[in-house]
Amino acid sequence: MHLPDGTAIPYADLAAGAAGLDPVRGTPLRDPSEWRLVGQPMPRLDIEAKSTGQPIYGLDLEIPRMARASVRMNPNKGAALNAFDASAAEAMPGVERIFAIPGGVAVIASNTWYAFQALDAITYDWAAATYPRLSETQALAVAPADVATEVTRLQTAGDALLASGAVNEGTALHEEAAA
Repeated sequence: MHLPDGTAIPYADLAAGAAGLDPVRGTPLRDPSEWRLVGQPMPRLDIEAKSTGQPIYGLDLEIPRMARASVRMNPNKGAALNAFDASAAEAMPGVERIFAIPGGVAVIASNTWYAFQALDAITYDWAAATYPRLSETQALAVAPADVATEVTRLQTAGDALLASGAVNEGTALHEEAAA
């Protein structure tokens, strides 16, 4: 951007012209005796304060009657919350409010510990994931794409259980796993 008049030129418009320029060669480097910053110790100015717990962060803020919140989301990423029973959590000390949010539950309490404890006391009915849960199911779901592009092939070679020593040839576990 040309700052005085505000004219803007997209980088892509400049790149083609720049690609045709010869690189600058033979630029003399500054003598190390003239260096002001390179090779000099640069202590961070906040090390002492951070090491002694002096800085004030958002978590350090305390105001009168301040509440804390915590959430629990469906462990099936992106899936919904069907229902929940918070009756046990509502009777716990410090719990101010419990409500559903998209895909989970939020608890507002007088401190973080109470919010965590309330979340553990709630019974959840999570919706199932919208994606396949098993590796075999996932492989079958993408198999048509593999065949169509011929980029990836699933392959079974050897006997991992036997090679690892986890089973002996002929044991029931080995025969069940091989089936």
